[in-house]
Amino acid sequence: MLIAIDASRAAEPQKTGVGWYCVHLLRALQSVIPNDVRVRLYSDRPLPPELRQLPAHWEERTLAWQVPLPSPGAGWRKRLPLWSQIRFAIQVLRDRPEVVFIPAHVIPDLLAVYRTQCHTAPRIVTTVHDVAFRSHPHTYPARERWYADRATRLALRAADTVIVPTEAVREEVMRYYGAFAARIAVIPHGVVTRPLGGEQRCASRDPFLLYVGRRERKKNVARMVDAFSRIGAEFPQLRFVLVGPPGYGYEEGEQAMARSPVRDRILVHGWIPPEQYDVLRATADVLCFPTLAEGFGLPMLEAMAVGTPVLTSRGGAHEEVAGDAAELVNPWDVESIAHGLRHLLSSTALRDVYRARGRLRASGYTWNRAARATWDVLRAY
Repeated sequence: MLIAIDASRAAEPQKTGVGWYCVHLLRALQSVIPNDVRVRLYSDRPLPPELRQLPAHWEERTLAWQVPLPSPGAGWRKRLPLWSQIRFAIQVLRDRPEVVFIPAHVIPDLLAVYRTQCHTAPRIVTTVHDVAFRSHPHTYPARERWYADRATRLALRAADTVIVPTEAVREEVMRYYGAFAARIAVIPHGVVTRPLGGEQRCASRDPFLLYVGRRERKKNVARMVDAFSRIGAEFPQLRFVLVGPPGYGYEEGEQAMARSPVRDRILVHGWIPPEQYDVLRATADVLCFPTLAEGFGLPMLEAMAVGTPVLTSRGGAHEEVAGDAAELVNPWDVESIAHGLRHLLSSTALRDVYRARGRLRASGYTWNRAARATWDVLRAY
């Protein structure tokens, strides 16, 4: 049996949530998939160090998709678009695997057509991480909404099984697309714990809130900043650290920062390497994560795992993942966010409760468990 996996998102140099999902899941699958099953990872560039030490029955295949361009710097090349639609799809049809797994990309049209018209075509398994473009359309540009909707319809039509990370996403997929529940597998993410933990907190430093993710409308950054501005005078040493690249509607967050009376205590970073993120999430006083829409919300679990209290949104995937281990607020109401932050920051005892609950909650989410459930789906051919 040969399993072909699109690992291109795992090979991206500056990974965000979906890219890290690919890395962690593929690493965990290496200890789950039996030795008599061949696995081939396809990407448009070499895989990262985390995935280079592969078992004997796994192999990496880099499918070049570049053109050389004249440049003062030797070897400079430009990547071509549509790698998955053309280069990956053609190679998969040549290699003829029994199963194709696409964990973080769209199903190529060529594979979808072949799957629906040919009985000997490989089974296709894909992951739909969320359908926020349907539930919160104002948080996406029109072209991206169209593309995501088309990709989701294609996945539900062509895939034998669609993996989703939460029951909340499963319900939304069924609501918006009328998909059959039997073809949807709910497989929660895991969380990686490293030696650095909550014990690294230093009482002498200034307290700070942390937000991790794209700075965009869907993530509700403007309301977070406004909430921080409302409590700024009550906590004069408190800072707000935002980490992540800009996204659609990021200007709203920038405007909120510009009008904030505590603008000098708001620190903005772009993408940062994992080691720096580990330190920030372990030393933050609160992870501020009242976003409008999530398929899972991995930063919540990552904070809980190291004992950092979490403030997040009530309902949906947020509450499904966080349970009673986080302070829940109404993400549409700035005063609700401000009240939740005030409630957490004013009580050491409450933060201690959430630290204990958070660690316990995070311990139930492992990548090994996610990998075993994913393998159950992949081998059901």
